[in-house]
Amino acid sequence: MKTAQRYKTLLLAVDFHVDNAEVIDVGSDLATMHGASLHLAHVNEPLAMAYATTGINWSEQVFTLEASMRAESRERMTSLAQQLNVSELNCHLLEG
Repeated sequence: MKTAQRYKTLLLAVDFHVDNAEVIDVGSDLATMHGASLHLAHVNEPLAMAYATTGINWSEQVFTLEASMRAESRERMTSLAQQLNVSELNCHLLEG
């Protein structure tokens, strides 16, 4: 009889909305059940690219907003990682 294969690593994509609580709980529970390493990932949308196609020169405002969004994402990621006891090395903030 073959034993069930266990996960070694789980990647949990998060967007920090309140409605993600159930997904976060399930991902965390799965990692715990399998003794797996849990990684958190969040992708920030590059607003400068979205607004560049409009022909309007919003560059300073857009870059300021992007910097603010990145800082907010870092804070939320840190908070979630602490809540789930996830290492900072397993937290991935991406642009795309």
